[in-house]
Amino acid sequence: MQTSGEKSRLVAVVLAGGSGTRVGGELPKQFQRLGGRTMLSYSLALFAQQPEVEAIAIVAPEPFLPALSQAYLGRKTETDPQGKIAHIVPGGSTRHLSCLCALQALGEYSHNDYVLFHDADRPFLPKAALQRLVDALQTADAATLVLPVADSIVEVNGTAASLQYLDRNRLRRVQTPQAFRFGVLRAALKAQEADPAAREFTDTVSFALQHTPGLRIALVEG
Repeated sequence: MQTSGEKSRLVAVVLAGGSGTRVGGELPKQFQRLGGRTMLSYSLALFAQQPEVEAIAIVAPEPFLPALSQAYLGRKTETDPQGKIAHIVPGGSTRHLSCLCALQALGEYSHNDYVLFHDADRPFLPKAALQRLVDALQTADAATLVLPVADSIVEVNGTAASLQYLDRNRLRRVQTPQAFRFGVLRAALKAQEADPAAREFTDTVSFALQHTPGLRIALVEG
């Protein structure tokens, strides 16, 4: 990727910090096995194969850090043949805080480099969708995958009489991965620190839009 004549770097952050166990078992679902592999390993392998991705960071709960470090750091594996996994980061209590933990750990990257966030419990990201997202960064400050909405959607405002059907042709479901210039997220963080009414965000794009008006964001077919 080129930025103002300079080659920008891209680091992928795989968020494996959740504690959800809805698929059964005692382990968080991102560490459960699917087809003989952990859910996490599918995402790691995809980003390891993506040429534009220079490095990979894993954000995970504290108890899993030693095992992940032993399995991946400084090693070339079947999942990561080139040894791109360079950071194992303790996660926060929410997804948003885990993203912030990753940003703090990746301080060596410049404002014009890019960071990509993906949820580890989404193991079947199509390679073509990832490539479309990466390509979109050529002309955008941020990019996210989206999907059309097939179901009817209503906005609820307390009573049945106030139901409002929304035009699903204008709606999209937001997915990961989402990618950003480091400078965009750092500016958003600075703005959030000065905002006493800062709220929790369900995805990183909504956080960036809240705090960086005029953000050039690409919506990419997932």
